[in-house]
Amino acid sequence: MDVELKETNVDWRGEEGKQYRKETNTRNSINRAKKQQQLAVSPETPGNLRFDSEDFLVNDISSYTISTNNAKQDIRVNEQDRTFTFPKKKGNYVYVLELQTDRGYAQYVGNVVVK
Repeated sequence: MDVELKETNVDWRGEEGKQYRKETNTRNSINRAKKQQQLAVSPETPGNLRFDSEDFLVNDISSYTISTNNAKQDIRVNEQDRTFTFPKKKGNYVYVLELQTDRGYAQYVGNVVVK
């Protein structure tokens, strides 16, 4: 199942060096994620990051989840094959992906429930 994450904070140089910037505060980012269609997964389900187009060099990928009680848990992403594992504890989460590239920074969020 493919899930599209929504961009929340972006500072990016696009085609022909055109600057694109979008800033939201953390509360708005979390609320935006919660409004998305929920992705239901089993505990410790493997995941895979895929980008629609990749005309940039990835310098760093980090991700984490935020639970309903605002607890943050880092999610390790294998940078070679871009795989990761969802949390083993059941519950509702906001999944946050942060991407540092040669074109700038982008942050994306998604709505996940571990059943």
